[in-house]
Amino acid sequence: MKRIQLFVLALLAVATPADAGVTKNALTSTRAAVDVFSPEGRRTLPAVRSWLDIRFANGKTQRGDLVVLYDPETKHYLWLFAPENPGKLGFLPDLQLGAMGVYSSPAGMVMFCMPTDLSVREFTKSASSLDEAEQLSIAEIESRLPTFEGNGFATDGTDLSVIQQIGREFACPPFGDADFRPVCGFHAERFASIQREEGLWRLVVETRLRQEIVLDSKFQFVSTRRLPGLPQPAQ
Repeated sequence: MKRIQLFVLALLAVATPADAGVTKNALTSTRAAVDVFSPEGRRTLPAVRSWLDIRFANGKTQRGDLVVLYDPETKHYLWLFAPENPGKLGFLPDLQLGAMGVYSSPAGMVMFCMPTDLSVREFTKSASSLDEAEQLSIAEIESRLPTFEGNGFATDGTDLSVIQQIGREFACPPFGDADFRPVCGFHAERFASIQREEGLWRLVVETRLRQEIVLDSKFQFVSTRRLPGLPQPAQ
């Protein structure tokens, strides 16, 4: 009996870590197109969206939405994973509507978003195809499960608080305005333009107003200015 108990304990010690992993639900995969910015102007890149089932070493499970964006010319790709949330449809709509702006160049992909703070993420890995990019993304998620388990699925990058420099009225109607709301979230609804000029990043963001934000080559804040006109519908 004692020998059997020792065998069972040893089996559990081996099996528990091995159970950790990532499984793609092939029936959920869909292809899509995403407009990005580049040195040549606007381009349209292919993307794939799939549901993943994740099991951590401690037995906890997590389902979520993986989006992989691929540039066939530069071979670079980026991936974003959103844990399942009944109130959110993953990151693909944000990419397609411009709430997440992507700049793709031979140096890699850079993604900008401003849910409150301005966030910047760089992606420099490459693949031979969109399918391989998806496979490599899943493999990377699997290899980093011990890190993601305690810290979420955010990737490394730069986060800048710009609300003081830009002004809350960029996103929120001021007191006395007919659309004033006591509670209003500061954010950018759309990246209308992303350019790289002489080592500087020039971003044009829109919510209720239009604003240019300039960053240096290390993504540190340089300046900002209010632009004339009102935001135009995305093309």
